[in-house]
Amino acid sequence: MGLRYYFTNKKILSLLLISLLLCFCFFVIYLSFHSRIDDNKVPLASANAEAMFYVENSSGGATCIGDGIINPAEEVSNNSSVATERVLSAPDYSAIIGKDLTIIWHTIKYVDNEYQVTGILAPATAKKVIISTFAGLENASYSDGTIISTKGFYSEYDGGAADYTVSATPSPLKIPNISVPLANGLYANLDYTDSINIRQIGARGDGTSDDYEYINPVTLAGVNLYIPNGTYFCSTRFLFNNDIVIKGESRSNAVLLFRDNVDPASYEKWNQRGLITFNSNNIVLENVGFKYVADITSKFTRTKTQTGAEAAEGVLFSILRADSINIDNCEFYVGGTANPSVSCLWLKSELKDIKNVKITKTNFINEAESTVGGCLWISGHDNANITVSNINVSDCYFFKNNNDEAFSIWGYNMRDVVVQNNRFEFNGPVVQNDVLVAFGMPDSKRQESLRNIVFKNNNISIHGLSASAIKAQLLTDNSEIEISNNTINCTLTNKGTFSCFGFSKAGTVTVANNKINVSGGGEISYMTYGSGIIKDSDNTFTTQNCSRSMLIKSTNSKYFEGANVQLTKDEFKFAGTNTVSELAVIQYPASGILKLDTCTFDTSSSAIHELRYQMLYNSANEYSPNSIEMINCALDGNLIFRLSKYSETDLDLSDSSFTAISFMTPNNTQCLSNLDLSGTKYDKLRMNYKAINHSSLNDICETLTHD
Repeated sequence: MGLRYYFTNKKILSLLLISLLLCFCFFVIYLSFHSRIDDNKVPLASANAEAMFYVENSSGGATCIGDGIINPAEEVSNNSSVATERVLSAPDYSAIIGKDLTIIWHTIKYVDNEYQVTGILAPATAKKVIISTFAGLENASYSDGTIISTKGFYSEYDGGAADYTVSATPSPLKIPNISVPLANGLYANLDYTDSINIRQIGARGDGTSDDYEYINPVTLAGVNLYIPNGTYFCSTRFLFNNDIVIKGESRSNAVLLFRDNVDPASYEKWNQRGLITFNSNNIVLENVGFKYVADITSKFTRTKTQTGAEAAEGVLFSILRADSINIDNCEFYVGGTANPSVSCLWLKSELKDIKNVKITKTNFINEAESTVGGCLWISGHDNANITVSNINVSDCYFFKNNNDEAFSIWGYNMRDVVVQNNRFEFNGPVVQNDVLVAFGMPDSKRQESLRNIVFKNNNISIHGLSASAIKAQLLTDNSEIEISNNTINCTLTNKGTFSCFGFSKAGTVTVANNKINVSGGGEISYMTYGSGIIKDSDNTFTTQNCSRSMLIKSTNSKYFEGANVQLTKDEFKFAGTNTVSELAVIQYPASGILKLDTCTFDTSSSAIHELRYQMLYNSANEYSPNSIEMINCALDGNLIFRLSKYSETDLDLSDSSFTAISFMTPNNTQCLSNLDLSGTKYDKLRMNYKAINHSSLNDICETLTHD
């Protein structure tokens, strides 16, 4: 049979019908995936966004009722007319609240990566009136329950738009413009949720008008502050004696400004410049800037010398006797042509524990070229029963031009402090940096206990005149400090002494995995040391073009006895010209232990050709036993020991390599109790400038052993 016989007309028609049916099915499926479904709600434009909707309840909280669409052009605070315009679609809540109530949307904020719209329940018959500005409320008459919405405070769209509800009773809060008497004897009371927008009560934020009279009553009433963008000049300091929450729109643009226009003859007005809190159990500062600018000169802009007596420092923001402090994404700034002696922020215990402090993503900037004042100070009390604990400072920026510490903690009982992932910068062409970071107070009458203190993953940059980077000083034996994984870069312009780490009676300090680079300067020390247990490992220390390099330098011979310093796997690099001595120096104690294990010394790029040990000896006419170990170390230069007449030094140089080894002994070999050169590689060995033959080395080592 042929195809013609097989494809009958009936079969051809059936195939055509089946093909048409398949095409129709395919078309339906295609439309189901690609068709546009009309919605009676406003479509989501490119500028629109999804938001969650909340209704305030009687308990003070808010209930989420669903999601909707808004136009998030800007955040809206307590203004129903603007918020209502921004809401394009909202969830239907009528089945829950019934016909007698309605929801008035008044606030739109971006919180926790989502837009949130907040509203209140109001009678469905409530009358709503929209007027131009706050002035329209004066001498007006509105019935009880009327909601009045303004478009601004002084002028439309000046940031002071607000809602008011007419009531027979005024607000109990003593805050300007929060209750407006109406002509009919009723009151228009400002509507607010968890905070008051200071623009809604009259603050201008123009940097010139005095906004203190509007801001201070809010804080005294214990109401949270919201600071929209603007510069709010305050002529007088704030005194808080309650919990305080201050939140701003942005730290760079929402600023409380203080400046010197007070009576220059009144020291009391100069002593504390900005804000002071007492006895707060909850302090929250978020997205707001605090700024102090001194552009006039006064006799109370003080100076000092390194040893001069000082009066109390001025402070932009003082927090006294507080608990639960949270500061996030803020900025504290001090500056001005008068170079004021003012610190940015000081937390003081003052006879009450300070605990649970969290400071994150905050800038501390002190541009004053003064000899007094720093960035962030946290202090305990002289009473050891007062504790400062659980402090966390992270992801912050510290900048200073002045002498005092950018960051400092001290107190008789301080523990559990973590300072990490911060950036510290000094740029002082005029005033010398005494120290950038300090643990403990340099007062010989004090011995402070700092336990479980961690300083890690920070970046330090020093440029200009400087004396020290990090210090731990005059601490108790039970003090414990960790300094690890930090980067320190210094470009020094002065020719004086500089120390990366200063440990003067330091308890136990662990120094690990830090990278230090120092360029320029005079006498550069890796470490200055007084007493304490120093566990130092895996650090890299590089000096370049300085006058003299020192690895360890004594801070005070009084504390340089009974030492315990251990350096393990450290790498020391010397580059450029060391113009004075062409040698690196280690000062070591008349008693105690000094150990260098598996350290390397690279002098190939410098003029240094010697590493000299210099003993600081006891004045007493007796032997002081000490132990010096330099094992598994490598030095591409000469090793020189200057020994003390009154020492009993146990010296171990085993498995190390040097170009030459020289001993300078004032009384032949009596100052050495033992010498171990097993496995040591060297080309020459000298004693008091006299070469020693290899063949007689064993005999000499035997004579150095005392019973």
